[in-house]
Amino acid sequence: MKINDLEIRDGLKEEIINFRRYLHQNPELSNFEFNTTKVLKEELEKLGLEIVERKNKTGIVGIFKNPNNSENCKTILIRADIDALPMEELTNCPYKSQTKNVMHSCGHDEHTAALLGAIKIILDNKDKINGNIKFLFQHSEELGSGAKEWVDEGVLSNPNVDAVLGYHVMPIPEGKIGIKENEMCAASTVFEILIKGVGGHGAYPHKNINPIFIGTDIIQKVPGMIINKFDALDSLVINFCTFNGGTKDNIVPESVRLSGTIRSLKNSVGKKAVEMLEKLSKNIAEIYGGEATVNILANIPAVENDSSLNKVIEISTKNILGEDSVIFLQNASMGSEDFGHLKQENIEGAYFYIGYYNEDKKYTISNHNPQFDFDDSILFPLSLVTVETVINYFNRGDK
Repeated sequence: MKINDLEIRDGLKEEIINFRRYLHQNPELSNFEFNTTKVLKEELEKLGLEIVERKNKTGIVGIFKNPNNSENCKTILIRADIDALPMEELTNCPYKSQTKNVMHSCGHDEHTAALLGAIKIILDNKDKINGNIKFLFQHSEELGSGAKEWVDEGVLSNPNVDAVLGYHVMPIPEGKIGIKENEMCAASTVFEILIKGVGGHGAYPHKNINPIFIGTDIIQKVPGMIINKFDALDSLVINFCTFNGGTKDNIVPESVRLSGTIRSLKNSVGKKAVEMLEKLSKNIAEIYGGEATVNILANIPAVENDSSLNKVIEISTKNILGEDSVIFLQNASMGSEDFGHLKQENIEGAYFYIGYYNEDKKYTISNHNPQFDFDDSILFPLSLVTVETVINYFNRGDK
C-alpha cells in the first residue's frame, strides 16, 4: 500500500506492534540491555545495514548510506532509547513483563519498535532518501549516561552528523505530535555530598563533630541561599533526595552522605548553581569543624530545539496525520533527557512527543508508573512521521 507516496510493506503495522510487545515482555535495565542489543543486531543485519557495535557493551547503531551517492550530502541521526526501569509491572496486559522487578514503564519499547519500523519504511523507499542516516539504539538513558558514551566513542562523526532527531511517548492526547520551541527538557546535575565529622558516643556531643547536624544545615539553608541569587524566571530546581548515615541511636557517625538533583532550563544557570552548592556546603561544614566534598555523578545538558527542524517535523506530521495532528507545547519539562548530549552546538536538533493519553481507553497513567501502558496503534504513525521528517529534511533545499 501507499501512504503519502511512501511504499509500505504488507503487515508492517503488525510487525512493529509485535516487536514492541516482545521488548515489553523482555525488559532490561540500563547497561544490561544485552538481549535487546542482540535482537536489534539480528534485525539490522537482516535489513543489510552497516552496523556499529560496542564490544561487550550494550547499544547499537545501524547506518544507511545515501543510495544516490551525491557529494557533500547531509547526515541525520535518529535516536531511540532501549533501557527499562527497576519496578514490578502491575498491569494486566497480555504482554506484561516476564522479568521480575523490571518494566518498560517509560515507553522505550515504543521508541525502539517505532524506529525499527521507520528503518523498514526507509529501506522500501530508498529512492526518496537523499542523505545518510544513523539509527542509534541507545543504552542507559535512564542513568543519563548512554548518549554521552556514544558521543565520546564518535557516533557524531564518520560521517559527521548534521542533525539529530528524537522523540518520547508522553501523556498528551493520543496520536498527537507535541512540538516545543527552544527549551524542551531541563539540564540536570546529579550530585552527592560526602560529609566528614568526628564520631563518638551520643552522650558526649562536645567531644564529637556530628555530620548529621552539618547535613541537616546544608539541606535547610543551601537551596534557598542559591535560588535567591537567581531570577525567578530562570526555572531553577534544587532538591535533596537521600540522606544516609549512622548505625545506632547512641553513636555519632563519622560521616554521612547526601544526594540530590539540580534542574534548570539554561545550562549556564545550572553550572552556576552547582558552583554555589559546592562553596556553600564546604563553608557550612567548616563552621562546624567538619568537611564536605561535593561530587558530580551525572551532568545532562538541557534539550534545546531548533525551530528550523521543528518546522520540518510540523509539516511532515501534517502531511501524514492531518492538519490538527500537531500540538504546540507552551511549557518545557523540568525532567531531563540525555538526548541533550547529542545536540551539539554545530548540530541542528529537535525532540518531539507522541501522545498516548486517552480517557475512553483508560490510558491515563503517567510514565514511570507500574501501571503505565498505551494503545500501541500509535507506533505505526510515529514510524511514518519519522520517515517523512527525514525525507523533508534532506529535500528542504539547504544542502
